[in-house]
Amino acid sequence: MRLALATHASQIQALLTRMVMYFLETVVWLAIEAMYGRKSDRAILEVALEEERNEP
Repeated sequence: MRLALATHASQIQALLTRMVMYFLETVVWLAIEAMYGRKSDRAILEVALEEERNEP
């Protein structure tokens, strides 16, 4: 009985660990996306504004 409970607890711990790792990976990915996404959006807007200013 104890072995079954220990195995069950081990499986639960492995599942929780995997869930936490996926969560952290998602948070890091979103942070990187936000940092570089903002920069690229800003660059696109700057080019568009510059082209608009250069029009006669």
